[in-house]
Amino acid sequence: MPGNSGNTVSNLEPGKAYWIKCYANISINIQGAKAATSVSINSGWNLVGFNLIESREVAIALDSISNKYISVWQFASGIWKTYNSSNPGLSDLSTMDPGYGYWINASENCTWTLDAKANAAQAITGLKKSLVKFLENKTAIVSAAVPPMPARIGGTLTVNGTLLTQAISAGYTITVKKSSNTALVSADGLNSSGFYIADIPTYEASTQPDGVNPGDTVIIHVYKNGSELNVSSPANGSIQVGENGSITTINIETATSMTTTTQSATTTTTAEPATATTTTEPATTTTTAELATTTTTVELATTTTTAEPTTTTVPNKLCPAKKALGENNSRLENLRDFRDSTLAQTAIGREITQIYYRNAGSINAALDRSPVLQAMARRFFETASSLVGKKNRIEE
Repeated sequence: MPGNSGNTVSNLEPGKAYWIKCYANISINIQGAKAATSVSINSGWNLVGFNLIESREVAIALDSISNKYISVWQFASGIWKTYNSSNPGLSDLSTMDPGYGYWINASENCTWTLDAKANAAQAITGLKKSLVKFLENKTAIVSAAVPPMPARIGGTLTVNGTLLTQAISAGYTITVKKSSNTALVSADGLNSSGFYIADIPTYEASTQPDGVNPGDTVIIHVYKNGSELNVSSPANGSIQVGENGSITTINIETATSMTTTTQSATTTTTAEPATATTTTEPATTTTTAELATTTTTVELATTTTTAEPTTTTVPNKLCPAKKALGENNSRLENLRDFRDSTLAQTAIGREITQIYYRNAGSINAALDRSPVLQAMARRFFETASSLVGKKNRIEE
């Protein structure tokens, strides 16, 4: 603090990040040596800067410590984002960018060596770029207090025994509430990995007074188009809040309420005198036939009520290109056109296609295990899509 004799920070060090409180949005120039491309990381939480001038996918940027960190968090534009090295499906932080600071939760002491291929002469100083971009960003923390890291939960959603995917998750909402029934956070639908993500706000008196403390009990509620479903796992939707910055997999299993169906079935099977009014046939003395008709009606009603999603798609069976690029990526069209218009026209091309799909499950399993391999696969398919797209345009 300027003019304060109790200051403990005398130098700004490359590779570290700093919280700065300003009274207005400003831009400053900083002079100093070129930033080093290695940063010392201690076991536990580390607030660090990104010493390159080019963005990197998180898994690639942290490749040198790939087995030595648990998660990475970033606060930007008023929200927290995270990358979980062991569960990318619960992650929404995709890149590390110059101009931002990051919290790295390391499992041991280590040295983070940034991309060796980067030109150190271009790295001018990540610290300088970090501060300038930080202070120019009107939505950054310069104008607002920073809430504490949330406790993230996420996982799959199963309804009536059907594992939902992003394609069939429209209309579903997961809401986490306090025991008092006060809503804390809601998540709509699932991401491309087939997971919901919910960041539970943790308590801090000045910035997040409505949050909860680690260890508190909260309740998960699931809704379909506004109607609440019965949560069977976790039992009654009850879970305990994790520590700040924790990432916990909570797979949810639900069932549609059977109250209405049970009442309808009871009324139909017991109201024998009213049977003649519900059948289209003339009144008949064949009681057995009427009962058979009633039984059929009850079975149809039960089937209709419980048949929510009708398609079960296991994410690991996706085409690897779709898994790497995302289901709605426009580049997939180029790859499909090449498969159908080129590979399908020759015997060897068809064999290549069959081998590819026959091994899709194994490929996807490998991608799930390695964030670095995921990033490499994404770049491969992006390049392949560009190449076959140019070929198709030339032929046209």
